[in-house]
Amino acid sequence: MTHPLLTELFRLPPPDMDLKAPRAGGANAWLVGRGERVNQKGLGLVGLARDASGGVYAEWSHRNRKPVVYVSKAMTGVVAKDALTFFGYTAFSTATIHDCVSIAARERTVPKHSPGRSEADEAADDERVERVTSAAPIPAHVAVLKKAGIEPATHVLASVSAANDTYLRAFLSAIDLLSTDECRMFENWYDALDQEKIAPVPYAPTESFAVGDVLTHTKFGMGVVVRVMANKLLFAHGETGPHTSILACRT
Repeated sequence: MTHPLLTELFRLPPPDMDLKAPRAGGANAWLVGRGERVNQKGLGLVGLARDASGGVYAEWSHRNRKPVVYVSKAMTGVVAKDALTFFGYTAFSTATIHDCVSIAARERTVPKHSPGRSEADEAADDERVERVTSAAPIPAHVAVLKKAGIEPATHVLASVSAANDTYLRAFLSAIDLLSTDECRMFENWYDALDQEKIAPVPYAPTESFAVGDVLTHTKFGMGVVVRVMANKLLFAHGETGPHTSILACRT
């Protein structure tokens, strides 16, 4: 069933966004890559729209609030504090909205001292910031919004950034809690690698480790222990987002 406001707002939908709500469970299906348990239990997502890349914009029920989040195979981020704010963004192209979410999420998910923050990436981000801040609203979209009594957004990046400040960590933690059996993988990984001075310990299967230990692995690089089990540990690694591997250890 289409969200009630979408029928009025998008009789003439933007060419790059399909504003029909995804079928039931569709939004959750994109989370399978973060863990099967997410897809089974769900996050209380209600699909609002799907963009050309297949990414889903959805309302997420969180502490009596309903921020809009974006979930795709390539990116997870927060879009807006609520659906009306998101609808205001659609005065602009989906590319502009997507770039704003990508910029805001990256700033809050890539540790300051991670190798993933290269000069080339920083320069590309600066170019995207300049592009989105100079983007102009689309007159046809503005007309549809105003007819529906919704004020078109003006400063999309600032609004998206504020929403990510408020909800992104909570959303990523909610995914982790569902997909990794109560393990706050993102928080542990980010906090461990977002320090001024990091002294990682070389990984060896004959050694014992504790949750929070920062290790270097010959194949996976630097990461953090997020869980210790019988003779094995869960190792979160990656330069721009945590991936996990199970490694042998002594317990």
